[in-house]
Amino acid sequence: MGYTFILSGGPIAWATQKQRTIALSSTEAEYMALTECTKHAEWTVSLLQQLDFEVDLPIDIYCDSLGAHAIAANSVYHKRTKHIAIRYHYICDVISHGTINIEAISTKSNIADILTKSLPCNHHEFLIEKLGLVDG
Repeated sequence: MGYTFILSGGPIAWATQKQRTIALSSTEAEYMALTECTKHAEWTVSLLQQLDFEVDLPIDIYCDSLGAHAIAANSVYHKRTKHIAIRYHYICDVISHGTINIEAISTKSNIADILTKSLPCNHHEFLIEKLGLVDG
């Protein structure tokens, strides 16, 4: 899993790591990653507020998995998700409190893919340019 936090047009934090729990599907793996990203987003918001920055909520988190997005957006009981550990449903509480918002993004535009996938050179360069780390 991997995520990147952008503030004022530049990356301020990023992470990539092997997930601690085995996922039974790619949707479940993406949902777990969303929860980890959410925890970091809450920590970042807390830090910025302690430094007296005004933070506009909700924070947008972009996800290229429509399945994970659907599970997070609709926190009702699902027969297909009953095996997912309760701790990963934390994201639903954070969404309901208005701290974060999950937005869909195309896989082609997902900057976090730099951290998690082997990409063709031209696609890697496209994402680096999109991130603003080099001039086009």
